Amino acid sequence: MRPVCLLSLVWVPLWHVLFCDAFTTRPITEFQRRRLFHHHHDKTTSIHTTCSRVGSSLRLLMTASEDQEGEEEGSSANTTDTDTSIPTTLGATTSSKQKKQSTVAAVASTKDTSTMFGAKPSFKLTKSSSSSSTSSSTGRASSATNKKESRWDSFDYYQHWYPVTWACDVLPDRPTKVTLFDVDYVIAYDSTRQQWTALRDQCPHKAAALSEGRLTESGFIQCAYHGWSFNGTTGDCVQIPQSIQDVTTDPTVTNFPARACAKPIAICEHQSMVWLWPGTDNIPTKTPPSVPEMELPGWRITRVVRDFPMVDWSLLVSNILDPDHGAFAHQNLNFDFYTASPHHPQTITENFDQNGWELTASVPAVDKLLAVDRAKRQFLGMKTKPPKKTKPASFGSTPETPPEETLQATSHFMAPTTVSMSRRNVTDGSTKFITAFWVCPVGTGKSRFMSAAIGQVPIQVPRWILQVNLNRFLDQDTVLVASQQPPILTAEAQGVERPRASLFAYGSATDKTVRLIDNFWDTTLHKAPNRARTLQQLHYAGALQHTPAREIVLDRRTQHLTICPDSQGLVRNCRRITRTGLLLTAAWMARVLWLRAIPKRTLPLAVLSTLVAWAAHQVRKQYYFVKTEASRDKDLSQIPVKAWVDP
Repeated sequence: MRPVCLLSLVWVPLWHVLFCDAFTTRPITEFQRRRLFHHHHDKTTSIHTTCSRVGSSLRLLMTASEDQEGEEEGSSANTTDTDTSIPTTLGATTSSKQKKQSTVAAVASTKDTSTMFGAKPSFKLTKSSSSSSTSSSTGRASSATNKKESRWDSFDYYQHWYPVTWACDVLPDRPTKVTLFDVDYVIAYDSTRQQWTALRDQCPHKAAALSEGRLTESGFIQCAYHGWSFNGTTGDCVQIPQSIQDVTTDPTVTNFPARACAKPIAICEHQSMVWLWPGTDNIPTKTPPSVPEMELPGWRITRVVRDFPMVDWSLLVSNILDPDHGAFAHQNLNFDFYTASPHHPQTITENFDQNGWELTASVPAVDKLLAVDRAKRQFLGMKTKPPKKTKPASFGSTPETPPEETLQATSHFMAPTTVSMSRRNVTDGSTKFITAFWVCPVGTGKSRFMSAAIGQVPIQVPRWILQVNLNRFLDQDTVLVASQQPPILTAEAQGVERPRASLFAYGSATDKTVRLIDNFWDTTLHKAPNRARTLQQLHYAGALQHTPAREIVLDRRTQHLTICPDSQGLVRNCRRITRTGLLLTAAWMARVLWLRAIPKRTLPLAVLSTLVAWAAHQVRKQYYFVKTEASRDKDLSQIPVKAWVDP
């Protein structure tokens, strides 16, 4: 009996060492290894030690063989023409059990144009002595990169203002809950005193949510659980009803201990938006980022908002700054003005000051991808549309000056939340229309999208019209961005160094900006408040394993309707109009049945009421889930028609 037990104790660890650890595509974790090799530790310490040494030796031999095969495959890949982009490093490099394994590192060419439009990438395969180190050439490149990116080492996420909501979406004189970096806050606007207040959304008494309470006539935030009241500016507890002994004394003149006080946070309203400052010192050192045109007379602004509980805020910012996806994901040809090409490269400028890091990317506002598409269609004998012509008088150019020399498509990123895009005159920087974006970092894997159309237009566009169009626009690529989240956040949770650089393959001229933004995230995101903790929670809870269903990712009701009072009022009015129109139509039909004749005088009224009821119903539907797979396929069928001819 004893030999059988010993044999089982030897065979089980040996099986995992030789097969599970060496041949599975998902290597076992350090926790699993410890649990495996320390099972029955008190009785079989020497046996397990022997098995571990044997397994390590065999793994090294197997890895060496795999590396040799990888070199042969890489050499053969170099001799063939390929359209692939910069290859990523082969093999995982984060697990501690792989410290004695050798890896094959692909060192890409540093020129951005080396992988554009099917050009064969220039790289070579080199071996490294361990997974945590690289070859000499790779090490020099890595050192140079780290040295170059050291400008972000001082970037502090706590020392920035963050937009949390539009001021018009906060109902006055009542608490409103907002979330920033996975921390809930309660904000309120006191219309009597015309001031904003903000506290941590947690009552110090029983940890209940203060956002479920009320704003008193004195301007204090009162908890609905036991009636404790707090000064929204300082966080001081000003009243505990259960502690009042004498009704003749002023109940607010009390000195409660610091433990009974709430935690305040700095708040301000800037350019019609509410901003929070998460710094622990609670003393802002700068003003929120601005879009200057929003404060100029004669400019009209239309604001929109939408939550994305399945999209990380860093992915959303990167998506906004990536114009290459516009022609395909949105079938919108105007994105091509902001893309780059070998003939029209990007000009990137960076600025470092007390406000942090800012990036500006500009490129001639002319067709690039569409110009190539027109040439292909002409070569194939297909019909083509002429390129869009820019009116010279609109932007200060002259008939003798080509449009590309007067208009620059400019994208301005004020890290880490604000983006503005416009086509500007290269002479004086003037423009007539700007699209601005603000991304609130609600938390890890979550974001709030806010945008504004800012322009010198003759009339004010109703907010609901822009919101309906924007919801349709956002539905076109939200599932795509959400599908990026599981692999990227999983790599972050597993401690992969530079996860975006290791997962992404860059192959476009526009990726000059995209790669710089990704480097910024890879360098600084680990310093974002609460990110490391929440990443591990999501990872171990299995929340990063797959992308949720479309009905969840694209639920407009929870993502927009519940947070926008204007849209709530519109939906209520549409419901009333629909019911009224149907009642009028039903009354008219009842009259027809009663008289057994069609009254011609009231026929137009019946038709009109039916049409109005149908139109109101269609508008109301736009605030719920509508982007089915059939709708997606219909949009994608427009790609070869409008943007890019099929190969």
